[in-house]
Amino acid sequence: AVTGNNRYLVDDAFAELRRQGVDILMQLTAYLSSFPIASPDDWAGNWELWQHYYFQAYYLAWKYDVTRWSVFNEPNHPDARGITVEEWLRRVRFASDAVQSAIADVNRDHGKALVARVYAPTTAGANAT
Repeated sequence: AVTGNNRYLVDDAFAELRRQGVDILMQLTAYLSSFPIASPDDWAGNWELWQHYYFQAYYLAWKYDVTRWSVFNEPNHPDARGITVEEWLRRVRFASDAVQSAIADVNRDHGKALVARVYAPTTAGANAT
């Protein structure tokens, strides 16, 4: 069973989108509360964030050729809980590296020629803090 907001069965949804020719843009935000990173030197926290994005990117590129990513949408939204520019940049750097590494590994492992594309976030506009 799937519960909560904004949840769906990835395989069913993505398979149908690709069948219809949709080029998927994956928006995946790793909030501070989900993946805490205490400081720039918190390599355990950075590693948890990196491997989370790597796994998602590898699976989605392998199965559905997903190459377009937005890795932290609306960093100025109240739900972002006051993330600083420095914290946001650190997360984007690690997530972007993970996505690029995963897609390169998919190309190597599965004979694909996918190109990773990581996009800047959309800002929250009127909801900004």
